[in-house]
Amino acid sequence: MIPLIIELPEMKAVCFEGYSPDSETKAFNKMSQWLKIEELNKDYRVFGHNIDAHGNLSFDPQNVGYKVLLVIDHFDPTDIKTEIIQPGKFLVTRAEGEIKHVGQWLMEGWGKVNKTVQDENIRVKSSPRWFEEHIKTSNPDYMIVDLFLELE
Repeated sequence: MIPLIIELPEMKAVCFEGYSPDSETKAFNKMSQWLKIEELNKDYRVFGHNIDAHGNLSFDPQNVGYKVLLVIDHFDPTDIKTEIIQPGKFLVTRAEGEIKHVGQWLMEGWGKVNKTVQDENIRVKSSPRWFEEHIKTSNPDYMIVDLFLELE
């Protein structure tokens, strides 16, 4: 995917948090369990990002936690933690590869984002939001992630 600049609309998301060790796995397991209980037959989008010990967005790759944000169109749950993802302009690029090498290709993807920012002289917000959107695949050993970095 060639890096694109897109506008994300405001979205309501169901939140699932996991903390070290294996924070990302814990957060995704919570989401999977909730989806099974709810028996939803709707399309959804899955975003995620690192969080600190208080559940706030973290820029540190050696994070203590991970937050999964599940966006489901035309669904307004009241019995679970939700948050609003505010609209914004984002630089987006795709990273993908085998799950067993996720650390390598994900860091290469973020490197591509940073290189695009430098090469194209793109202005990033001073405290930007960033997300990873997890794209569904039919291969359980393969992963596709769209990387979002907020722009001015």
